[in-house]
Amino acid sequence: MTEPQTTPPITDALRAEARANPGSWVYAVDPEFDVGGSVPPQGIVGAWRADENGELSEGFTPNPRYVPSPLARGWAAPVSKLERVLQLALAGHVPGEQMDREFASADVVILSRPEGGIFLAPAADGGRLAYAFTDAGKATASGYTEHSVIRGMELAEALPEGVRIALNPGSEVSVIIDPADIRST
Repeated sequence: MTEPQTTPPITDALRAEARANPGSWVYAVDPEFDVGGSVPPQGIVGAWRADENGELSEGFTPNPRYVPSPLARGWAAPVSKLERVLQLALAGHVPGEQMDREFASADVVILSRPEGGIFLAPAADGGRLAYAFTDAGKATASGYTEHSVIRGMELAEALPEGVRIALNPGSEVSVIIDPADIRST
């Protein structure tokens, strides 16, 4: 899930690191991770070689295992735990099954019909979708005024066969979920 990389900017902190460690590698770390802490391999953007004088070489070596985090992708800060796990899953930092488990246990905001029941929208493939949102702000931004809150598992169990869940439709970070994946958690 790596993407084409551009060379990160050389900061004063990277130059200081090179001066303090001549003859070693100086690593560019994804902003999601604490440079002073433990950084997993997929959190290292790449590295420069510091010469014997503590100067960074011009040749940046990208890390082929780097997976950009939600923060590095420029995604908005998550409002809920479910949205955080959704971002991590879509960025490739946690398995989709973890997102399914989080959805099952989370309260989600759904669009409802004035006469009661779950609002279903047509999907581009001819199927139907139940819209669910990680927070009320995203539901309100949809322009639809009828909302209710339901546990994710309850939503998955309430949907008829063939209806999928659109989580945060219209948002930068959204996904289509098969309710069977939620029911099997």
